[in-house]
Amino acid sequence: MVLKKEKIGRAAAQVRRILRAQPGWAPDKRTLQWMFHRTGLIALKAPQQKETFGRFEADRPNELLVGDALHGPRIDGRKA
Repeated sequence: MVLKKEKIGRAAAQVRRILRAQPGWAPDKRTLQWMFHRTGLIALKAPQQKETFGRFEADRPNELLVGDALHGPRIDGRKA
């Protein structure tokens, strides 16, 4: 608990590695996650900005239009 309190951003896996480096017993990382959640020692992550844009992403609404069409067979002279 002290390791997590001194640096709230520390992950359960990091806390477990520190505990395993010292002589004695170290709980599983899932046990640590559960304990951190129960005691309210969870760090809320801020939403991160995307560094790159994908193929279908735009800065503003209606800046990029994407369409899809299917040309199927004709049945009785009509498009199916």
